[in-house]
Amino acid sequence: MNDHQLRLKAAIAKAIDQDNVSLLALDEIEAANYPDAICEEVTRKFGTLKAKTLIEGAHCGKLGKISHILKEGFKKSLSLSEFSRLHDQINPHVRSFVEDNSFYLVYPHCYCPHVKNLKLALPEVWCQCTKGYVKEIYGYIFNKEINPLLIESIKMGSDKCLIRIDLCLD
Repeated sequence: MNDHQLRLKAAIAKAIDQDNVSLLALDEIEAANYPDAICEEVTRKFGTLKAKTLIEGAHCGKLGKISHILKEGFKKSLSLSEFSRLHDQINPHVRSFVEDNSFYLVYPHCYCPHVKNLKLALPEVWCQCTKGYVKEIYGYIFNKEINPLLIESIKMGSDKCLIRIDLCLD
């Protein structure tokens, strides 16, 4: 079982209960068909909305040095636009821009270690882990609960991943 399967089982156990985890056939899924099969199995058992929430909770993002630097940069920024410029200097692999009171992230490549090298399209459920990753990392940076919205995804056919974070800053 790979690390994503273990995180998914832990997310399901936390959100529901241990008995429901054992009802999923995650151990039997072959690596070659892993992303599609995970989405199908979790959606079959819990429905699309709950599957999205569970996959979101199974993200592999962790706070790192860049997150701490960005948090300090955000605190010192006089505006969201200023932070966006700083963000792109500190983290050049992810572009950002501001429109209205929303902060947008643009991933030019798929960085998911489980599917970045796959050429196939994936169900929307799979990319919810990106939403979970952004929720944890940027929630920390902005020091508030956020609900990112995945607008576009490379693995769903777009040329980029586009995520919107709505912010009401005081």
